[in-house]
Amino acid sequence: MKKKMIVLGIISIFLLASVTTQAALLSNETTIKEKDDQSGYPMGQQSDSKVSVYMGFVAMFPFYKYFYGNPQDNLLINVGDGATVVVYVNYYFCSVEGAKIAIRFDDGSDFAEVVEPEGEYFGTLEIEKYCEPDEEFSITITSYNFDENEHRTYKAYGKTNYYNTDKVSISAGFAVIKGGNWHFADPGVVLYADNNYDVLVGKGTNIDVTLDFCIRCSGVWDWGRVGFGFKGEDMEYISSSGNEYGRLTASKYFNQDETFELEINGKMEDLFAGNYEDTISSFGSTKPYSEDLKCSGDLKWSKVKPGSTVIGSLIIENIGDICSELDWEIESWPTDWGIWTFSSQKGDDLKPEDDSITVDVTIEAPDDRDKFGGIVVVINRNNHDDVCEIPVSLSTSRNRAVDNLFMKLLEQFPLLQRLLNL
Repeated sequence: MKKKMIVLGIISIFLLASVTTQAALLSNETTIKEKDDQSGYPMGQQSDSKVSVYMGFVAMFPFYKYFYGNPQDNLLINVGDGATVVVYVNYYFCSVEGAKIAIRFDDGSDFAEVVEPEGEYFGTLEIEKYCEPDEEFSITITSYNFDENEHRTYKAYGKTNYYNTDKVSISAGFAVIKGGNWHFADPGVVLYADNNYDVLVGKGTNIDVTLDFCIRCSGVWDWGRVGFGFKGEDMEYISSSGNEYGRLTASKYFNQDETFELEINGKMEDLFAGNYEDTISSFGSTKPYSEDLKCSGDLKWSKVKPGSTVIGSLIIENIGDICSELDWEIESWPTDWGIWTFSSQKGDDLKPEDDSITVDVTIEAPDDRDKFGGIVVVINRNNHDDVCEIPVSLSTSRNRAVDNLFMKLLEQFPLLQRLLNL
């Protein structure tokens, strides 16, 4: 009986201490949410020859120096003929003294780290390198807790290709659900959203949006849940009363020029500390691949015999986004002199990866002796502000037969020569 009373007494003291600790923790801000504009170029987007790639999430908690990492693996990254690949990792520190995270390319091309004092911090760390298509690379993500003797290392791998239009993957952020006293940290919900990204989808593409999550509960008196999905549609939920972590994915087909919103929900219930719940949104939009017309040509002739035929050429290219499609047309050319013929006056669906188009230009020169000029105008039929202008010049020579006859006349009639000299 005495032993039972002692055990009950110990349990009562432990529970009382827990309640007291949780009451103290409740005086702090326990629910944190962050809406952060993506500082780089979101995954799936190519802009100014940069492509952003989300490579994973790491978290650290103080209890038993708990580490968590979820790196991406075997990603296919679209770089076209070549682009700067911006690799970024999201991180979360919870009441960890002297925590540090470092990421680096294994070939030594770039390195970055962040060191935080004890407290609660989260954000994004990124590195970059230029890649050609068909390259493989790996990065090392290392998180340090308290001192560098306690660390975890994670590997992430990627491979570049020219382009794949079947699917685009982006990250929505992360969610952390944490119990209280059991982990010597404030109980609550931490939600972090990557926001305001444009996703290139061409005429339409499947988009996979991922959310990394980490649930840290005692398994005794607290419980956590994470929900994720497109707004207005069924959300996927995962819950745990212990330690649970992973990655949720929401997929949907989008056409160009659409906007979308994803909801990230976090909930924590604690027998002593109470309940915490919050929801934030991650926003994005889709845009078509942008074509870009480029033209060049050699349309300059001199000393052309009147009435003869000359031949030149125009080169037409699409230097826009990968897989964009250009519809072009020769809109105008000089019509007040010569007879013009083009081997082709318009074309459809020209992509950057296609060979350039060569248009043969044939002109029957005027019968007059003179200098002629003008401009050939080529347009992007889907964007009339995208225009090329190629200058044209042609000069005809004198007719030697006529010149010879005139000289003979002057020889036979000297008086005519004198009159011309007056």
